[in-house]
Amino acid sequence: MGKKPTTLKGLKKEYEKYEPISEDFYDRICTMMNGITETKLRDLMLQVVHINKTKTHKLKFILYTVPKGASRPRARRVGKHIQMYVPNADLMNKFFKEYLLKTFGTVHIVYTPCRIKCNYYLPIPSGMTKNEKILAEAGKIQPISKPDWDNLGKTTDMLNGTVWIDDALVVKGTVEKFYSTKPRIEIIVKYDKSFDCEYNRKAVMKSKYFKEMMKNGLIQEYHE
Repeated sequence: MGKKPTTLKGLKKEYEKYEPISEDFYDRICTMMNGITETKLRDLMLQVVHINKTKTHKLKFILYTVPKGASRPRARRVGKHIQMYVPNADLMNKFFKEYLLKTFGTVHIVYTPCRIKCNYYLPIPSGMTKNEKILAEAGKIQPISKPDWDNLGKTTDMLNGTVWIDDALVVKGTVEKFYSTKPRIEIIVKYDKSFDCEYNRKAVMKSKYFKEMMKNGLIQEYHE
């Protein structure tokens, strides 16, 4: 991948580069398949079958705590250096690690493609009418106030090194806010039991996160 544009001119240049490419998915595929050999076509079809047959596994975590958005990063001086940190992040990480140990015992670290669904249940406001509270508990009325959805989603950083090697593995993620008399965080992780291609497998195996966790015995088996 190329360098990210750091100027408005760079962003405009990227736009001018990619805008002329066809919007039609099939047009782009046909262009890419020009000149493909019969052998390569057969390999392509086999890979499609492999991907379509890939099995997934599901992990579900429920934390009974009032959801709070991640704080903004702050700076602190450590000796001669400036260190960036997120207030309360360590507290949430410790809480989640204790929850994992108590609920699951050992969790094998995931290192294949993941999809995550996060539901955050906030306390029902006391100012609501009785009917509104009932509808809120039923999920018919949802929060449109802070914490923001993206700040809530950042709390999944606690899964790094505890559930998966790094959140770069996530290919799809959803965040929803609800009300409930039982505030909580529900997280569902679905991960593939094999890689979708050799390129991604090699990329993961070469990553420093995978190597560190393999060295420390945190990765026990390949999810085939």
